[in-house]
Amino acid sequence: MCGAIAVDVIITDISEDQLGVAKRRCKEAGVSNVKFLLSNAEDLSQFPSNSMDVVTCCYGYMFCDDRQRAVSEAYRVLKPGGSLVSTCWKKLVGLDLSKATMTAVLHGEVPPSPPINPMSLSAPGAFQELLQGAGFLSNDIVSSESTYPFVFEGDKDYQFKLGTIPIHSKLEEFKADGKLTEIEAGRTAFWALIEEMSTQVSPRVAWDSTGALHIMDNTFELTVSKKR
Repeated sequence: MCGAIAVDVIITDISEDQLGVAKRRCKEAGVSNVKFLLSNAEDLSQFPSNSMDVVTCCYGYMFCDDRQRAVSEAYRVLKPGGSLVSTCWKKLVGLDLSKATMTAVLHGEVPPSPPINPMSLSAPGAFQELLQGAGFLSNDIVSSESTYPFVFEGDKDYQFKLGTIPIHSKLEEFKADGKLTEIEAGRTAFWALIEEMSTQVSPRVAWDSTGALHIMDNTFELTVSKKR
C-alpha cells in the first residue's frame, strides 16, 4: 500500500472574520494540515517565488482593486508546472433583482454599478487577458462555464433580504432616513420582476413545494491555468 502524502495547505484572506470562519469549519471537519494567514491577494510578498504547487481563488479576483497585480502575484508564487485554479461570475440573476429594486427606490433613476462589482470580469476573455498579462500562455489556459441555482428559504421578507444583499447597506440608509415609501416601491418592483422571470418560456426563478425560492441561471467560469 502506498503511504499517505502530507499536503500543507495555506488559507489566506484579507478579512480576519473570514479566516475565523475558515478555522472553525476546518476544526469541525477534522482538517489539521492547514495554516491560516492574513493576506491581500495583491501582495503575496510573504510567500517566496516558485514556492506553491497550486493556488486557488474562488470568486475573489473580481473584487481586487488591482486585478492584474493580484493575478501576477499568483503566477509569481507558483512553481513551474503549478496551476492556478480560479472562478469568476459571468451571470448573476440577483443583480437584476437588486437593480430593479434600487431603480424603483430612486424613482426610476437607474443606479450605477456597485463599487464592489462581482461582474467586473464577466466580459468574454476578460480574465484570460489578465492571465496572459501575468505570464500564462494561452495554450495553458482552460476555461469552462457552469450554472447552478441559489435557494432562498424562509418567508418573503427574508427572501427579499437575500435577493438584495448587494444593496443592503443602501436600503438600510433609506430606512434610517425614514424613506419607507421608497423601500416599499423597491420591494414591489422586486416581486414584480420575480413574477415576470417565473413565467418566461425558460423561467429564471421558481418556487418549490416548501415555498423556497430558486434563483436559477447563475453562471460562473472555472479556469485552470498552468505555469510553464
